[in-house]
Amino acid sequence: DIVEEGLSGLVLEESAAGLESGMERLAADDGLRNRLAAGAREAAARRFDLGAQARAVTEFYELVLGA
Repeated sequence: DIVEEGLSGLVLEESAAGLESGMERLAADDGLRNRLAAGAREAAARRFDLGAQARAVTEFYELVLGA
């Protein structure tokens, strides 16, 4: 949910070798680094938008209160 493979980050194998491989890919590819950084910024802006957060809290209270 948090990381979208190839859009906002890399999903790596959970090992030292997986981390090494991901770091090598990022170190070698400026375009990939820039695309992932831009994608992560956009995803964070959407997810943590004040309006979106207010709607989520309102929906939660409506659910809890049965409104």
